[in-house]
Amino acid sequence: MKHGIYSIVGQFFEKSFREEFTRFGLPEKYYLSFWIKFIWDFSIYGASVEDFFVYKFYEKKHYCKSNYVTLRNSIWMIHVLNKNGRRELVEDKTIFIKEFKDYISREALDSTKMNYQNLEEFIEKYGKAIAKPAGGFNGNGIFIIDKENVQQSYNIIKKNKFVVEEVLQQDGILRKLNPKTVNTIRVNVINKGGGGKVCIVNAILRSGQGDSVTDNICAGGIVAEVDIKTGIVFTCFYDLNGKCCIKHPLTGTVMLGEKIPVWENVKNTAIECAKRIDNVVYTSWDIAVISGNKVAVIEGNTSGNFNIQQVARKEGIKYLYRKKLKEFSSKKYHF
Repeated sequence: MKHGIYSIVGQFFEKSFREEFTRFGLPEKYYLSFWIKFIWDFSIYGASVEDFFVYKFYEKKHYCKSNYVTLRNSIWMIHVLNKNGRRELVEDKTIFIKEFKDYISREALDSTKMNYQNLEEFIEKYGKAIAKPAGGFNGNGIFIIDKENVQQSYNIIKKNKFVVEEVLQQDGILRKLNPKTVNTIRVNVINKGGGGKVCIVNAILRSGQGDSVTDNICAGGIVAEVDIKTGIVFTCFYDLNGKCCIKHPLTGTVMLGEKIPVWENVKNTAIECAKRIDNVVYTSWDIAVISGNKVAVIEGNTSGNFNIQQVARKEGIKYLYRKKLKEFSSKKYHF
């Protein structure tokens, strides 16, 4: 039985490895050597198949690889930092829209507490809406509801747990970046709790590509890092394959050197939201600057998403989290 389980796990890894190897367009002659390297990196660093290819572990030395927050590291970090917190306040979007109503800057419906007439009136009022699975992540399952598909959409959201939200509008440089999606800033925060110190670790600008309705990198989006002191974008954009884009592929907009509007408000909003669930040490907040330079919190996250931070920086960030945690906590975290 044990050998059978190992065989199944091995087959799963190899299938996933083959898919990623093909997706990255690597020469077939390297397949076997890369497979052997992956087994090593999985064992030593806890790298997933995606980690191995996205971070290009196959061409990095030990000192570089050891600084990446891999899948195994992230699972352990989130368990240690957030195990005792009320993570459901942000992880369940139906709870989030109530608990953070004063921060979301939009009207939203809970699919478990609405009927068809409610949805029809909502679409009549706003023209369209965005539907999100209550427990969804990575942009999965999100779709647009308009006057043409109200009944079909209602059937879907009533079978599952969804939130239906007003579609926000942006202006200025962020609308110019990509008018097809709401372009957000992911602000990563560490919170000592109990009214103690809160600090921002880093911030990542996100934008969608193509016909995607979300700016999530796993749905084809691109990311760039923002200087947390100045709000200025200081890297080019990168996608999950590591491709560098100086200009946005869809609009040609250049964000490198541009400052995020009302940056201090963006930071303060992330800090205030983190304090609201101060028994959770590590949180991330997706924040949009919408029309009129208002700040809207799109959602919170307590599960890490270290990939976009490391893709944007083109290096591992384990050292950064160790430093930030050491600055304000007497606890020793071994990551």
